[in-house]
Amino acid sequence: MKQSVITGSLGSLGDRFILEGYKDDIPFVEKVRQLADIDGLSGVEVSNFGIEGNAKETAKILSDNGLACSCVNVNIACRRIYGRGALANADAKIRRQAIDECKAAADYAQELGADVINVWPGQDGYDYALCCDYGKLYNDFLESTVEIADHNPDIKVALEFKPREPRNRSLVDNAGTALLMALESGRKNVGVCVDVGHVLYNNANMANAVELCGSRGKLFHMHTNDCLGTWDDDMIVGSVRFIEYIELCYVLRKIGYAGWCSVDIFPSRENAIESARESIAYMRLFDSLVDRIGIAQLEECIRRGDAAYVQRVIREKVFG
Repeated sequence: MKQSVITGSLGSLGDRFILEGYKDDIPFVEKVRQLADIDGLSGVEVSNFGIEGNAKETAKILSDNGLACSCVNVNIACRRIYGRGALANADAKIRRQAIDECKAAADYAQELGADVINVWPGQDGYDYALCCDYGKLYNDFLESTVEIADHNPDIKVALEFKPREPRNRSLVDNAGTALLMALESGRKNVGVCVDVGHVLYNNANMANAVELCGSRGKLFHMHTNDCLGTWDDDMIVGSVRFIEYIELCYVLRKIGYAGWCSVDIFPSRENAIESARESIAYMRLFDSLVDRIGIAQLEECIRRGDAAYVQRVIREKVFG
């Protein structure tokens, strides 16, 4: 399992209540230096803005710390210009800017040795009824995605779905919508990023979403975290879910996923590096439990479909 951490999630982390952030930001080079000390971490997911936008400097920082670039996260959701949409903005000029930024991110990713960009279109959606043409919104987004994919066919474009926030209703709202777009694009390099927190607060199942996309060759990237199920809490991996994470790791093996699992947490009040460390450790633990329980035993659980039997297997194999 290749594991990385999104550097952008380890900053000052403001929200709508504390706009200035809960803590001082950490310089990118210091983030990387501290992350490199985490066992099991081999890469970082970077953003195409700020110091991280300088490919040569970023590549040197990563190389000096023995880390790879797992993915480039495109920043088209957290700036005022895209407040009414990015890849599906009704204003063609703004839509063009978002497309061009995604193209630049693809080139930037290639310079860093990554083969995927992550596109989270958080501002592409709607808030009120009778305020948008749903068909046009969808088609504009799809056309933008195809243009980005065609710009550099060697770079994968992973669409990250989310039910809501910051828009009340996101256009790319669940695994099914993202997968449909990937398939309708007709491009081999358009796929899906499954953020497990976005699955959970959509009241869905992580492993099911992963298999849905992965079995069709469209699972390009993963974001790992945890949540209570009613919001995108971005908590430390393993702080809420347990058996579901074992199931997720089993399915990742089943579909032969060879991509990255990138920690995407929001440790506003917690120590960011230690939160990332624990997330990586728990992912390694859950993956090791697949071996402890055994593939054959897990498959027997699935074959039987007996919840009590599953609980007994987990209790005996995990807790002794």
